[in-house]
Amino acid sequence: WLLAALAEPIAAGQSAALGQEPPLLLAGAAAIFWGEREWYGRMLGCLALAGLIKLTAVIPTVALVLCLLFLPRTRVRLRALGGALLLLAALLALTWIDSDGAEGDPGSLWFKLYEHFSTYFPLFALLLLAAAVLAVVRARELWRWREEEATTIYLALLVGGFWSSYFLYSVPLPRYALLSGMPLYLLLALWLPERLRIPAAGLLLAAGLLLCDGRFYRPLRQPWTFSGEYLERSREFLADLDANRQFCRDLEESFPELPLAVKWPFAQMLTIPEFGYVRQPLKRVYVAGIVPRYAPVAGRYPEDAVPGTAGLWVANTFEFFRDFGVPLAPVPGARVLWYRKHPYAPFLLYQNL
Repeated sequence: WLLAALAEPIAAGQSAALGQEPPLLLAGAAAIFWGEREWYGRMLGCLALAGLIKLTAVIPTVALVLCLLFLPRTRVRLRALGGALLLLAALLALTWIDSDGAEGDPGSLWFKLYEHFSTYFPLFALLLLAAAVLAVVRARELWRWREEEATTIYLALLVGGFWSSYFLYSVPLPRYALLSGMPLYLLLALWLPERLRIPAAGLLLAAGLLLCDGRFYRPLRQPWTFSGEYLERSREFLADLDANRQFCRDLEESFPELPLAVKWPFAQMLTIPEFGYVRQPLKRVYVAGIVPRYAPVAGRYPEDAVPGTAGLWVANTFEFFRDFGVPLAPVPGARVLWYRKHPYAPFLLYQNL
């Protein structure tokens, strides 16, 4: 079951990306491990660590509070409940401080359900449906909140809470789902009849290996086809990284002194050699929209740009976000300096006449 969970497309992709999600998942897994043994102090410590990694840790913390509220009272659990409430208050305060004021879009909830499960999470959709069926079958046992069901109840609250909050978030990204993946697999392993566990694990492992590079997934819509944050639904984003790396190196060799107007993520790719896209930072890079302070860019576009600045147009989501400045799409009559193919969409370097 562990191998099946690691082969799931989101997990397989994030194990290569190595962003926030894998350490968040490890901290969450450690919290489940200690919670099952009622070492609540260590569990709360792992959840606090998870909160320092990413504030999504509020979800497993809420699940713990609910679980402790309904389990039979003991002195240990009452102390743990007090600690969990304090941790939850701290995480909610940090979430409020970190909030940018963006709100969910309930009007598009059903569209999000269809779009995300059909495009990003077809395997998760089947697993959640199976978990829902098993929950109905075991409803009487779960309703009693028996001691031996504490772990499965916590996992069910965690998985249900994650997916409820995911679809209410303003910009949910596929990689966020990693937090619920291993708990969902563990929940199914515990709920399935014993005779079905090994065949089900083998079937899920085969499905994960078959889907982990995205070859059988529904194609992404524009402009998501060129956007790494959506290609992270599987390991297919690695092809995007390879193409970006080759393009940036070719650009560095062919136009090292050309002033460039770019958007994220090319602002970082072209100016921070440590990321592995260029050998030396390009010194005449102007950024449309948000200027990353940690990148040695030349200035903001178009305010600081010099005459003759060339535009780098890539049809990704940053081209359409208002916070990321004026669109960089070429106007009619622009002179194309360079054109490169890409697995998902082309690179276009041009100058407007």
